Amino acid sequence: MKLHIIMHESFEAPGAIETWAKHKNHEITYTRLYDGSTLPQNGGDIDFLIVMGGPQSPATTKEECPHFDAKKEIEFIKKAIDDGKIVLGVCLGAQLIGEALGAKFDHSPNREIGVFLYT
Repeated sequence: MKLHIIMHESFEAPGAIETWAKHKNHEITYTRLYDGSTLPQNGGDIDFLIVMGGPQSPATTKEECPHFDAKKEIEFIKKAIDDGKIVLGVCLGAQLIGEALGAKFDHSPNREIGVFLYT
């Protein structure tokens, strides 16, 4: 299976998803938006799209975050869905999938930081 992972920030890595994919010998490609890479042309030759999180939201503008184009990414996700690809979103990724499907996001009244483990 050919997986493509969209990463919005270096600190929002695929972690266990990547480990699973490598263990299953899946082919993995990446779009690291924070490094200036671009989304694959024409939807790419992929079977499974994974959209990672980030501090952005679907309402984040290019002025606020120059490497993040929500509209373009939502269109890319919509094409993947329309083409019958498997699509998984984590945090921001799930919000973008919702937008691609016609839903709207809303800001939580509480700030979320994630999970930290202390040893």
